[in-house]
Amino acid sequence: MASQATLNKQANALITLFVQQYTEHYNKAPSDFNRYKSKWGFLAMLEDLGYELSQEVIKYYFKTGRQGHGADFLFHNYEKIAGFYKERTEDEERRRILREETRKRVEGLNG
Repeated sequence: MASQATLNKQANALITLFVQQYTEHYNKAPSDFNRYKSKWGFLAMLEDLGYELSQEVIKYYFKTGRQGHGADFLFHNYEKIAGFYKERTEDEERRRILREETRKRVEGLNG
């Protein structure tokens, strides 16, 4: 388990990532975002998902059709969002493998 200082540093990095993603998506900073309050939600996410997956979940969250992309919704649903993210990446990998296998079969028929 990471030290509390490391967890705090990672939580702050996730906060920064969230604000950056929000700003890129909406062309403005979140108006009702409280960094201090949100830190607890990001710490919980870190404990449950780890740092790398938490980063990916935040990025994926802003690719969903959700309107507003509020931090509270993310904190209440990050496990579900992580599940959807994992399913999507696994499906993309399966499709990539199938495309590669199909390409090899076609080359074998034409070669």
